[in-house]
Amino acid sequence: MFLPVLCEGSSAQSCQISDAILDLINQGVGIFAASSNSNCVPALSYVVGCRIHEGRQAITLFVDASEAGCLLENAKSSGRLSAVFSCPSTHQTIQIKGLVLKVSPASTEDFRYIEETVQRFTSDVMGLGFSKDYCVFMNAYDANAIMALTLQPQHIFDQTPGSQAGKLMSGQS
Repeated sequence: MFLPVLCEGSSAQSCQISDAILDLINQGVGIFAASSNSNCVPALSYVVGCRIHEGRQAITLFVDASEAGCLLENAKSSGRLSAVFSCPSTHQTIQIKGLVLKVSPASTEDFRYIEETVQRFTSDVMGLGFSKDYCVFMNAYDANAIMALTLQPQHIFDQTPGSQAGKLMSGQS
């Protein structure tokens, strides 16, 4: 089922994902997504994969609906989503906040992006001494329950621990 969340013709401003951010995401990151309900109660879910769209003004996050039910409901109702991308070996971390463009079941093609994300994350974490079994456990998902949340980035923040944490990297101020 395709659920349009953001109306066509919206005046929402997007920001483009830079080369540096693309490089970070492609080096092997753990990803979490969050959204809140109308009472500002948050829901958080592990993201098993992502896809940066051509033009770099949209990103699709893949979650296991059997574990991300509250997140999906919040994202549908609020139209907002936040995602954190963190590289375990360097602690380099960014946060992308934006508007949910659509929520839909993952397509067959999407599983290529999921596997690429899992492989890059596994490689990074195994380099830290974690076992392959641990990585398999961390990235387990039900292929029949994968949902795709497409996000239009509006703000990108540096969340790497240190003096620049919280600094706006891109988007409106």
